[in-house]
Amino acid sequence: MAENIVPRLILRFTQHLRDNHTPDSFLSAIQEAEGMLELLHDLCKMGGAMHSVMTRALTNPQLYKNLTDISNAVKKYKAEKGKKPYPETSKENYLQAVNSMEVPSNIPKHLKDCTALQNEIIHKTFLDELVFWSVKYEFPQKIVTLLLSMLPFQDYKEPFTRAFVQHYSRISMALTNTEHPDTLSNRVVHISVQLFSNETLAVKMADEMQLLHVMVVSLLNMIENILIPSTIGEPDQNFHMVVNCSHRTLVLNCYWPIVSDFINVLSHKAIAERFLRDHTLLKYWMVFLSYFAGMNLNIRELTQHVEFEPNTYYAAFSTELEACAAPMWQMISHCKAKENIKLTSSLLEVSMTHLQDWFDALNVSDNPDPYQISFHLPLHRYFAVFLSQAVRKQEATVAQFEITEDFFKRLMVHPLAIQVANCEIHAGMWVRNGLQIRGQAMTYVQSHFCNSMVDPDLFTLQLCGSQLDPDYYVHKLFDRFSVMDWITIAPKHRNSHLDEEKELPLLEGALTLLLMILNCRQHLGLSDREILQTELVTQLCANDKTHSQLIDLVPDKTGLTGPGKDFEDILKQVADYKEPVFESGAMQQGMYTPKAEVWAKHYDPLHVILRAVHKRDIQSAMDRYTTYVKNSNKFSGTTSPWPPFQPLKPVHKEFASLRRVLHCKTLHGIVFTILYKSLSSQSLAEPPIYLALQLLDMAVDCPNFGHRKRSESLDRVLDKEFEGWFPSNYVLPNLRHTIKEVIVPKPVIPRTRVASATANADQLLNSLLNDEVFVLVSSTGLLAGGAGLVTEALAGGNHGAITQDTGDDNSEVSEDDSMDTSDADTTASQSTVSLTTTPTPIHSSVQAPAPTPIQQSPLHTSLLGATPKTRGSTPSVESPPTTDIVEVNESILSLLVKLHSKLSGKENSYKPPTKPQKEEGMRVGGGAYYIKSFLDKVARSSPECNRYLEGICHVHHDQSDGPSTEKDSITEKRRKARERQQKLLEQFASSQKKFMEKALEADVVEEGGDRTQSQGQGEEAEAKPIEYDCVICGQSSSSTEDHPMGMVVLLQATSVLGHRSQNPDNCCLPVKDGMTLYQGNLCSAVHDVRLSTLQKYFDDASCLQAVSIGWEGGVHTQTCGHCLHIQCYKSYMQSLRTEQIHMTQNLAVEKGEFTCPLCRQLSNAVLPCTPLPTHVTREAVAKETNMCQVAKQLAAVMNKDQPIPSSSPLTHAMGSIMEDISNATYPRFTNYCKTQCPENLFLFIYSVARSNLELELVRRGGNLVSATDKVPKRSCIGALLDVLSMHCRIVVKLPLLPRWSKLTQIYSDKDKKSVASEKKEVPLLYHDVVAMLLQFVLSLPQPLHKDQFLCIVKSVFSLLYIQALAIISCKFPEGERIAWQENGRRWRAESEVFTLEGLMSYVITVLSPSWLYLDADMLPGIAICQAVWSPLSVESAIQLQCLPYLRVAALLQHYMFKENLPPCPSEDMEFEVLVNYLGLCRQDMVGDSSHTRQTAYSLRCLQFAHSDPKSVIKVWCEELNKFVNKQQQTGKNFLMYNPTYYLPRLLGLPPNYDEIFQYYRKKQCHVCCQVPKEPAVCLVCGTLVCLKTDCCRQQNLLESMQHAINCGAGTALYLGINSSTVIIIRNQRACAWGSLYLDSHGEEDRDLRRGKPLYLSKERFRMLEQLWRTMTIDHSCKRWMWHNNRL
Repeated sequence: MAENIVPRLILRFTQHLRDNHTPDSFLSAIQEAEGMLELLHDLCKMGGAMHSVMTRALTNPQLYKNLTDISNAVKKYKAEKGKKPYPETSKENYLQAVNSMEVPSNIPKHLKDCTALQNEIIHKTFLDELVFWSVKYEFPQKIVTLLLSMLPFQDYKEPFTRAFVQHYSRISMALTNTEHPDTLSNRVVHISVQLFSNETLAVKMADEMQLLHVMVVSLLNMIENILIPSTIGEPDQNFHMVVNCSHRTLVLNCYWPIVSDFINVLSHKAIAERFLRDHTLLKYWMVFLSYFAGMNLNIRELTQHVEFEPNTYYAAFSTELEACAAPMWQMISHCKAKENIKLTSSLLEVSMTHLQDWFDALNVSDNPDPYQISFHLPLHRYFAVFLSQAVRKQEATVAQFEITEDFFKRLMVHPLAIQVANCEIHAGMWVRNGLQIRGQAMTYVQSHFCNSMVDPDLFTLQLCGSQLDPDYYVHKLFDRFSVMDWITIAPKHRNSHLDEEKELPLLEGALTLLLMILNCRQHLGLSDREILQTELVTQLCANDKTHSQLIDLVPDKTGLTGPGKDFEDILKQVADYKEPVFESGAMQQGMYTPKAEVWAKHYDPLHVILRAVHKRDIQSAMDRYTTYVKNSNKFSGTTSPWPPFQPLKPVHKEFASLRRVLHCKTLHGIVFTILYKSLSSQSLAEPPIYLALQLLDMAVDCPNFGHRKRSESLDRVLDKEFEGWFPSNYVLPNLRHTIKEVIVPKPVIPRTRVASATANADQLLNSLLNDEVFVLVSSTGLLAGGAGLVTEALAGGNHGAITQDTGDDNSEVSEDDSMDTSDADTTASQSTVSLTTTPTPIHSSVQAPAPTPIQQSPLHTSLLGATPKTRGSTPSVESPPTTDIVEVNESILSLLVKLHSKLSGKENSYKPPTKPQKEEGMRVGGGAYYIKSFLDKVARSSPECNRYLEGICHVHHDQSDGPSTEKDSITEKRRKARERQQKLLEQFASSQKKFMEKALEADVVEEGGDRTQSQGQGEEAEAKPIEYDCVICGQSSSSTEDHPMGMVVLLQATSVLGHRSQNPDNCCLPVKDGMTLYQGNLCSAVHDVRLSTLQKYFDDASCLQAVSIGWEGGVHTQTCGHCLHIQCYKSYMQSLRTEQIHMTQNLAVEKGEFTCPLCRQLSNAVLPCTPLPTHVTREAVAKETNMCQVAKQLAAVMNKDQPIPSSSPLTHAMGSIMEDISNATYPRFTNYCKTQCPENLFLFIYSVARSNLELELVRRGGNLVSATDKVPKRSCIGALLDVLSMHCRIVVKLPLLPRWSKLTQIYSDKDKKSVASEKKEVPLLYHDVVAMLLQFVLSLPQPLHKDQFLCIVKSVFSLLYIQALAIISCKFPEGERIAWQENGRRWRAESEVFTLEGLMSYVITVLSPSWLYLDADMLPGIAICQAVWSPLSVESAIQLQCLPYLRVAALLQHYMFKENLPPCPSEDMEFEVLVNYLGLCRQDMVGDSSHTRQTAYSLRCLQFAHSDPKSVIKVWCEELNKFVNKQQQTGKNFLMYNPTYYLPRLLGLPPNYDEIFQYYRKKQCHVCCQVPKEPAVCLVCGTLVCLKTDCCRQQNLLESMQHAINCGAGTALYLGINSSTVIIIRNQRACAWGSLYLDSHGEEDRDLRRGKPLYLSKERFRMLEQLWRTMTIDHSCKRWMWHNNRL
């Protein structure tokens, strides 16, 4: 049944496709056929049997013929009147669709029989027709899936591949015409990659269906339809066609699927060999490449800026890389073996032929248009890469390819033009072409392109240099850089191509390029491992890099795999791994930094320049090298060292002739001119000098390539005719050869001036120099006779007759007989005239003498004039003089000696070596060092040069002993003066830097500064006002009532304190189903429950004074330490509102936000600095006063009404800051009472003080043990306390006398006592002692006396001590409690000496009548206590209970009285240190025994203001008993409060990120019960939230923001599951902080794109936790953005 039904299902589906063959019905047709497609998909899923049926139905030709035959089908259908039968209509639709599909045109004749390229296509099976309809419908996804689902079956795979290849050319046409090229391209490649990756099948298609021909012809057809005429050179002489880079075919990469398939099949060696053997295919491919040669031509704008910058260069570069370079590297990968040389030779022959055709088509000459440039030369690069491969890997020779000299000359034209244009672009000469031209230059050398572009171009220049005449080659190179006009001995020159400021950059570019040609060895003999090492070193020298950056930046060969197996091994050899660190508050990823030996041995500045996309990378590498040599004490100069160029290294023997360039006369003449002009120039440019010196150094290192045949030297030479300057093509004789006189072009004098000119030579010279018109002899004209033609120079006058070349080719120069000692000395004496001064050219304005008849030539006649004149004759009007003679009398060596003196700043600085010296391992130094090193090398290499140098220096020293002594003294003084000036400048810069650091990092002027002149002064001492520096107006002044100063602060709401836990163990984030999250008793939950429970049983007013808030939504205040006038601050804010500056700074100015004017930290308020009264100061030392008397004084003060201060700018500022503090948090965290009452405001105010004190404790590590790195440098708590105190006293005005009287039991009014007892108040033993301390301190008039402060601290501590005893007694088992009660009965009531046993006994006795101990043995947590409580264990428990109070009290004393906190060596000593610091320890118990010190040290601190402590304790306990007897369990729970909390912590994370990802990517949100699209986990509480979705919106807030308010008062730390990035929300801002998980190389993998295993970075986790604890996230994160409630 299946065999009968399935074919008809397929037939019906094809008929449906036929019926909707018009393009406008494609989409609807596929939608209508979804049911049929689903059925066919289901059939394919039914297993092997159904697969066989489907395969036979699709591939059986007879079945297809039977079902589609019209004659058979018409009989079965009854047609309506006037209509054709359906089968006939369906057939017509099919034929119409087939005929309408485009096929490539211009098919070669020999491919007319190729099935895939024929105009008429014949379908024999349903599979053929389905593939056809897939192409026609542009590969619908469901049809593609259906066709691919049966690929595993071999009897289906080959027919499907044949059908696909049969329609391949039509696919290329569809790609060109489609409106959705990206979608179609992806679907085509999705099919083809599965078909052509099978080598056997691909080879079969190539052999039987000519797959390679189909692909190449398809590509050619796509490109030939978008050709335009090339405009390179002269358009009327150029008949080349080039692609239009702005066409959609290139812009949209329509060619990419075909190229991708072509690269895929070329990866199979058998197919690549077939391709390279087929000359026809190679010819087609070279034609294809030629269409890209010269595309995207850039024409330099000279007058105005280009109006619209084209972006076609993107398409041009990507096309060459993908369509040209990628197939090339696939071919190269199969041409490594020597036996494949025929394949390489075949391609080279075809490429040479097409290159020659291209040269002819463009009419290429060796002088191209300098204003045109194209970076695209695929034909050149194919030739270069394959020739390099043939020579290096296959042992071929260049000679065997029989390449002509003319071919090499034309071959180097365009690669050289690119290098020139690249230099011009970086010199700013193409700036009018816009940024796109710089983008092209940068892309040209970028890592993904350089292997395929700049490296082959450089090798082309190297190849031409090894084959062409060196003098022609060097001259052509410098001439193309347009610097030959600068390379002249003439004192003045005029460059017809370059502006004056562009000459030196172009000269430097020419020298750099020549050095690269000579010393870059990518194609000259380096192995692949050496190349990879060079590339890694280059990238590391520029900057430290991450592992992924190195992989990305190491040049790759497009289409091939990554950097190779040696990458990791080489990386370990050249780089050290640096773990991720935090520098300047910023996170760093794991970086690789070069080893020391890299700088010493492998750093190559030339290769850095070659690979530098940005010029800053070049300078960065040089700066890092300078830092290394200075830190390693290899260089100590004040100037920068010269680049350490790599010495010459071996190259392949076929390219060794390139070294001839180093010995050619033209190069030596150019170097001589550079040195000569550098010496005479006032502004010394070092780059041309050290580049020229490096060329000479390289020449000395390779003496075997110099031709030592010597010609006679001339005394007078022609300017720029460098081939006549030196005696040989060998560097050593040329170095010591003296250039005596140079004939230079002369300005032309107008006829009227010539007629009136006098015979005085000096006057004539001045007239020539002042003339504005210069007619210079073209350097090109001098070489017009062709390469190797040297113009013979003239000699005359005192030098006698002209010396002619003997023409003897066998006369050679040797180091022994080339010049005897007398000749060397004579030459040295002649060339060292006035060596102590800079050479000044001496000009002769007369015409040169006439040559002898034998020497005269047309060239000489054209240069010197038709009628030669003798010296001294007067020039006539008809024949004005055309040349000057410049007396030089210098050699290269003498110039270098003088340059050494000039660079070192000392006369006679160089001395030749007197004995053999060893070569230095690492050469480091400045100009003088490198010149000396080179001269020493020359002296060692040649005895003649050594004698010559000795002669120079001998004459030099003789002259320096005489009249030059005075001049040397003057020069030395000038040098010392420069050194002193440099030293002063450095000192000034250092002082300026220190001043700026001091201004930016100065410690805060805490709370109004030191308010006492000295700590030991009395109460009546007069305080000196503190002066503050305003960072806006810059004035210094004290803070006064009328002109207050303020501190720049940032107010933030925080819930960090609420996340402290009483559980010492850290909780971990659940990553498994069985894991639970229990964070223990969190501080916020404990206090919320305590307050709400208290409010059930006591008055709200009493409850609100018994506790503190701020654990959630507390206000934290922090400062940068800078101050300003309140008035200046108002003006500053007004300017921000009006100028809209905040729009670019992400500031909410309307909410008071601003940045500190000095340090630019985010701020939102100014905290006023309170001025002190002039008649009183806070005492730093308490007076010896009776505690009872001080308590009574405090009671009297509390009983008085506080005066209301008069209105002033200071009070307004204080009111404003209090309003800012109230608005800094959310209302839900400030209102804890049903009705508005002053107690609620009072609770908020003193809780703000407590929150800041507790947060500072957190910042210090949770205790006051000495840790300098945890101590905050800036604090504003003192000033904050002043503001809070003022509002407590003036605004709230709560009566505290009743509570003070109840605490001390010292009553001044019996009525108040009776009234107080009737209220439903919270017992004192339930009160929070820290809250009580702050209430008393802040409510008293300021400044507070030290003895009053201590009295409050002691009184509250006595309450705390009894609380501790009561809590500990509840933990005793029944028997233990009875034992303590009996042992303590020895304490007599009238005794004043406390004992721990007696006090504990009395507390137990007083509390026993209540129900407090009713179920002590059954309370959870009590039975685990030790069975026996020793006095030592009780003492430890008491100290632990008291420590939180003592820490806050110590901080309070520190900020109120400006006393430094005492050092504490360990946590065990903290209690003792703090009680002594607070003055709690009684002096009368100092001499107690050590046993008492250990067991009852806390008892020393217990002091009561009342004379009968027992009665005070009894009152407190009886008050507790009354409530416990009513609510036994609740009352006991109130008492059993544990004040100890551990530091807030983030949830612990698993070491492997995959655990988090796998668990949370499928976990449901607890609000919407769906799996979030963007899941994120809160790192504080572990809640899963939905990011960027509205599914969990509450109160118009997205879930992420709502949770941020609930969990962190507006702050949340989320871990994005799909990105591994921590996202921080701070109210309305958000930022991506970074990732806590890094890969094995210390790198992030944001968005998990690289798919690397990620591991937890503990350092980053600790950093994030510290930022969260200390509330410094706003300052550490710089990239904040407004999330606008969309996260």
